[in-house]
Amino acid sequence: KQDKMLIYYVSGNRFLHHMVRYLTGTMVEISRGKFTIESFLNLLNNPEKNVQIFKAPPQGLILYKVDYA
Repeated sequence: KQDKMLIYYVSGNRFLHHMVRYLTGTMVEISRGKFTIESFLNLLNNPEKNVQIFKAPPQGLILYKVDYA
């Protein structure tokens, strides 16, 4: 079994608590076929409180660079 590395770039002028973990976890679940891109886009456009959101574990996530404008 070969380990794989995913590089996921996130850019923004501010973030909510655990936001990057939720975005990363959801993208991984989409790649596994457990969540669809259409469902993700619908959730972004029509937020719901009672929805399954996937949060990536913090292990392995790295803050690489911060730019200040």
